[in-house]
Amino acid sequence: MAESVCIGYKAFKNDLSCRDYQYCTDKIHTIDDDIKICKSGFHFCRKLVDVLTYYNFIKHPKFRVFKVKATGIIIHEGDKSVTDTLTLLEEIKDLQTPELCMAAVTQNGDALKYVEYQTPELCMAAVQQTGRALQYVNTQV
Repeated sequence: MAESVCIGYKAFKNDLSCRDYQYCTDKIHTIDDDIKICKSGFHFCRKLVDVLTYYNFIKHPKFRVFKVKATGIIIHEGDKSVTDTLTLLEEIKDLQTPELCMAAVTQNGDALKYVEYQTPELCMAAVQQTGRALQYVNTQV
């Protein structure tokens, strides 16, 4: 645990809420309580692709993802981090990058249904994850 600054990524419901807390884009969010991974504080991931572990925003497009800045006390544990101070910097509009789509279908092959630009590699990865994904393969691939 140390005072620091960290840039990361956080997913939200479409209304910018997460776990009964309402975020907004023009505020520095702070918490006075002790922070603990998976218990309390403002959670985020240092890598955009790691957010898929918690919110598959390819499969569930109702989620919004923001680049965030954590300051104050920050705790890292694996691919998840928590802080007592979080600022939303900018919304990530393009969630259909090849890297994110590959991570999504590798995690859950059914996510192929929501991939806009399918490649043979994406389709193969999705079908290897679950044979059900075959029904979502675009016939043009």
